[in-house]
Amino acid sequence: MKNLFLVILATIFVFATAEARRDNKREHKQQNRIKQGVKSGSLTHKEAKKLHKGQKHVDHMQKRAMADGEMTDKEKARIEKAQDRQSKHIHKAKHNDKEKQPKELEGHNPEPIEIPNDPPVETPPAAAPTE
Repeated sequence: MKNLFLVILATIFVFATAEARRDNKREHKQQNRIKQGVKSGSLTHKEAKKLHKGQKHVDHMQKRAMADGEMTDKEKARIEKAQDRQSKHIHKAKHNDKEKQPKELEGHNPEPIEIPNDPPVETPPAAAPTE
C-alpha cells in the first residue's frame, strides 16, 4: 500500500513538473519574441515595455496559483488563456507597421509642419491671333 502511494505521488509530481516546464518554455519563447522585435525594429521600446508588463502579469498569475502548492485545472486554464492573449498582443505589436524611433525622439511628438499653399499664379491673357 505504501509503495502504491509513493508511485501515485511520484506520477503526480512528474506531471506537475512537466506542466511547469511547458509554461516556463512558453514564457521564455514569448520573452525572446519581444527581444527579437526590439532588435529588428518591429517593436518600439514603448510597445516592448507594455508587452513585458503583460508577461509579468502572467508570471504573477502563476505564482499566485502555486501559492498553495497545487495548480487547479481552472487556474491552468486561466493562465493558458492569459498566455494566448499575450501571444496575440506580441503578434499585433510586431506587425502594426510602427517603426522604432531614435531614443532622443521616442515619446516626443513633434508638431506638424504646415506647408503653405502656393498662391495661384496668374497667367497673362493670350494675345489675339493676327492674320
